Amino acid sequence: MMPKSAARAFGRQQRTQLTEEQVRQLSDSVMNRLDPVWFTYPRHHIFWPIPEKKEVDTLPLAHQLAEQAKVYLPKMGASGQLTHHPWKPGDTLIQNSWGIDEPMTEGLSTSEFWDQGIPTLV
Repeated sequence: MMPKSAARAFGRQQRTQLTEEQVRQLSDSVMNRLDPVWFTYPRHHIFWPIPEKKEVDTLPLAHQLAEQAKVYLPKMGASGQLTHHPWKPGDTLIQNSWGIDEPMTEGLSTSEFWDQGIPTLV
């Protein structure tokens, strides 16, 4: 079995070879595989993509989910603590030092977030 760090490095290397069209097609494929029941959940935790790294584009999904549910984005604090922030289309996002767009809204700690129930993750 490949160690996690090696698997991540391999995945990053493979993604660098994808064309923009391939990234779009693969992103669409991921989104099309979601079970319809997933869309009935009251809240969702979405990982915001980094386009330069050719990650799965979750933006269309985030916009769709925000029409009917609460959407949360992660944010890494200065101490390394992960917090979870409500997001809706039009909210201001600021790029962090890793190139990830993060929300400016007030967030919940990980324990507060999980205490509210299990969200779906993409």
